[in-house]
Amino acid sequence: MKITIDRCKVQMTNEVVSVMFIDNVPRFVILENKHKLIPIGKYHAKRDTHYGKPGYQDDYVVWEFYDIPGHTQVQIHIGNLFTDSQMCPLIGTTFSTESYSPMITLSKVAFLEFMDMTKKETELEVEII
Repeated sequence: MKITIDRCKVQMTNEVVSVMFIDNVPRFVILENKHKLIPIGKYHAKRDTHYGKPGYQDDYVVWEFYDIPGHTQVQIHIGNLFTDSQMCPLIGTTFSTESYSPMITLSKVAFLEFMDMTKKETELEVEII
């Protein structure tokens, strides 16, 4: 499975919008915190746990990058706003500027679809361009 995150030239004040391609087909929208970006390159991810906010969100399984120099716990996970990310790519289905801050929507739906698409994988290679 080939996964590419293509950083579009769309950059807002605090956000970077990207498209995730799976086997060269555009599948998801990615939102990143412009001030804490993963450097361009190829990285590998394994399954791990994202610890949810107590009383707000349960823990759940994610893909976590393990070879980003100087960084740990960088995960592809659910979130809608750049403030939901501390360097983690947030996954969604669409991008919207209708709220007070640019955001991605249907993040949980996209995340569950992504996890289902990758359920047979033991490791992912993700290229960020």
